Amino acid sequence: MKFLCPENLDVAKLLAEHPPAFKCRNLKPQYFSFLIDLLCSLPLKHPDAVTEENYVLLSSQILKKCISQYQLYLRYLLTHGVIETDGTFVSSSIATDNNPARSIGYRFTKKYQTKNNLVEIDDRKLERLLKSGFRLSERQKVEYRHLIRWFNHRLTIDVERALECNQKHYDGIKDDEEKWGYKKVVHPVYGEVNSCEKKNPFPAYQACIGQVHALNQKQYMLSVGTNSRRFFSNLTGLNKRLRPFLRFDNKELVGLDVGNCQPYLLLVLFNPTFWEGADKSFNWKEVRQSNLINRYKKSLNSAFSSLYSGNFPMCAKLAEIRSSKGFQEFQALVSRGEFYQTFFERHKESFYDEMIYELDDLKKRFLRYINIGYRCSDVVSRKFKMDYPEIDEWLTYFKKSDSLEAKKRSAKIGKKTKFPGLSRLLMSIESSIMLFRIPRGLCEFGFTSPVFTIHDSLITTIQDYTEVEIIMELVLEECVGIEPFIKKEIWSEKNG
Repeated sequence: MKFLCPENLDVAKLLAEHPPAFKCRNLKPQYFSFLIDLLCSLPLKHPDAVTEENYVLLSSQILKKCISQYQLYLRYLLTHGVIETDGTFVSSSIATDNNPARSIGYRFTKKYQTKNNLVEIDDRKLERLLKSGFRLSERQKVEYRHLIRWFNHRLTIDVERALECNQKHYDGIKDDEEKWGYKKVVHPVYGEVNSCEKKNPFPAYQACIGQVHALNQKQYMLSVGTNSRRFFSNLTGLNKRLRPFLRFDNKELVGLDVGNCQPYLLLVLFNPTFWEGADKSFNWKEVRQSNLINRYKKSLNSAFSSLYSGNFPMCAKLAEIRSSKGFQEFQALVSRGEFYQTFFERHKESFYDEMIYELDDLKKRFLRYINIGYRCSDVVSRKFKMDYPEIDEWLTYFKKSDSLEAKKRSAKIGKKTKFPGLSRLLMSIESSIMLFRIPRGLCEFGFTSPVFTIHDSLITTIQDYTEVEIIMELVLEECVGIEPFIKKEIWSEKNG
C-alpha cells in the first residue's frame, strides 16, 4: 500500500525529532500520515474541496469518523510548520447565497509545496485507515456495480506523454503571469466572479501529476454524493489536458455531453407524467427523493386547488404553462442546444453591466438563479422572468416551498439554515437518468462495452460511441419529453 506525501517530508523523522507532547490516550503515528495523504489526495478526488488560495477544506464530520481527536494531530502539524490554515469557517446558521457554508481550509506551508511522492508503507493500521477514508459502502458497491466494474486494469493512461504534456504546459506559463488565470471571489451582488489577483499555476500542475500517478497505480477514488446520488471517480475531476492520454483496451475514448443540461433537465419538472408516477414513464419514484417531492406536490396542489378541479390541480396548471408561447420557445431552444447562446445575445448589454462576459459566466449565474431564494434578484433572474414568466412562476413555487421548509428547520434547531431542495432535486434527476436509466437501456440492447460517467456526460470507446449516443438520445427523450442535443468530444491528441 502507498500513501502520498511531499517529496521533502519524512513523517517518521519529524516525529522522532519532535515527539508529540499532547496527551492522547490512543496516540497513533499513522494518523499523521493519513492527514498528509488526505491533503495530497483530496484535491484529486474532489477539486471542489479546494479554494482559490489552494486550501483544502476538511470536513470535521468526515474526519471524526476516522480520527476522533483529529484536532490534536492537525495542531501538531500546524505547530511544526508542516501545514497552515486559513482559519475560515462559515456555519450553516450564518451562511448566505454569496457566503456559503464551508469548512476550515488547510494547505502545506511553502517549504512543503513540492512534488508529491508515493511512499511505500508496511503498516496494516495505516492501510486500513487509508482504505476506510471516503470509501463506498457495501450497499453503494452493489447499487453502482455497473459503473464500478469498468475501473480495472484495462483502463490505462500513457504516463510518460501525459506528464510531458503537463510539464510543457506549466513551463509555458510559469514565468509569464499574463498567461495565468484569475482567482475567483464571491461578490455580494454578482456571485462568483474573477478577482484582480492572478492564480499561481503550480498547484494545478501538481494536481495533474497526482491524477496521472493515481490512474497509473490503479488507485481508483470512487465515492457517492450524500444527497444527490452523484458518482465521483478519477475521471470526474481529471484535467482536460490529460484526457487524450486515457485508453480502454488501448482504444481512444469519446465523451458525449448533454447540451444545455440544466435547462434541459428543468423540463422534467414541467412533465405531468413525472408527477403522476405512471409506472412505465420516468417518474418521481425513481429519483429517490420521496419526502421532498411529496412536499412539493402538496404545496403545488394546494396553490392551484381554487383554480382547477380534480385530484391533481397542479397538472392542469402544467398544461396551461406548456401551451404558452414562452415555454414553447424555451423548449425548442433547449432541444437544439441554443438556449444559453440565444439568452446571452438577447441581453448582452445588460449582462456586460453585471460582469457576465462569456457563456461560461452565464451558465454559472443560471445555476445561481436556480439556487437563490425567490426573494433574491439579479440580472439573470430578472431577464429570465421577463422572457419566460410562466417558467419562472413555476420555479418560484418550488423556492417558496424550500423557504418554508428552511424556516421550520431553523425553528427546530434554534439557528438559521437553508434548504436547497430544488437544486437537490435536479441533481437527483440527473443522476437517475445518467447513472441508472441510460446504462439500464444499454444493457437491454445487449451493449457490453465500457461506459464511464462524469455527471451529465457519458464516456465510451471510439468504436462504440455511435450506439451509446443513439440509446442516450432515446432514453433522454423518453424521460424529459423532448429530444436532447448531444455534443461529441473525441479524447485524442489530435483534438486535445
